[in-house]
Amino acid sequence: MSTARLICIEGIDGAGKTTLVDTLSKRLGQAGLQVVSLHLPSFQEPDLADDPGGQDRRQLTVQELAFVAYSRLYDFYLTEMVPLLESNDLLLLDRYKWSYLVRWACRDVRWSVLTALGAMTRLLPEPAHTVLLTADPFSAYRRKKDAGLALTPAETIGRRSSQSDREAFVNLQSRAVGYYGALFEQAELGSATCIDSKVGALAVADAVEPLIHRLL
Repeated sequence: MSTARLICIEGIDGAGKTTLVDTLSKRLGQAGLQVVSLHLPSFQEPDLADDPGGQDRRQLTVQELAFVAYSRLYDFYLTEMVPLLESNDLLLLDRYKWSYLVRWACRDVRWSVLTALGAMTRLLPEPAHTVLLTADPFSAYRRKKDAGLALTPAETIGRRSSQSDREAFVNLQSRAVGYYGALFEQAELGSATCIDSKVGALAVADAVEPLIHRLL
């Protein structure tokens, strides 16, 4: 049985999730907790080449890909997350269920399919607390570029050939903002914290202390 508390950091690409995870890991560790962090892969383009009975993924619909990706998510939980949950006080996860559903919503997976996926994700443990970083997509793009980080295909899903990296990124992340907002509104009272990172790192730093007290 899992003994650690699972804390999830959600938000669009470039919102500052990794930075926040690193900060919380250090501060909570200094407070005497055994803390470990983990980055959740996107699972957006599952590689079926190693599946002996698998189809070429080009033959699968986006809905079918979403279900394949869910199986990868569950496998990740069993192989990567469970051992960490069993041997630490806190597991800080960079992305989790929210990001998983938002990514597929941005790929226009039908709502009925997302509802089914949402039900399936209940097989996975609910986080003790979720932190949502809200960010302006334009600022998020600049943050990634200033850090010298190249955009990944998952950050520009659905880009048109005529679009620049910036246009594709902002278009996708603008859609994601709405989905994250809807999910936050549905969160149980007290189970989620929203931090406005679009006004800069100082705002995030100011929000860290109250969050740490909440997690201790």
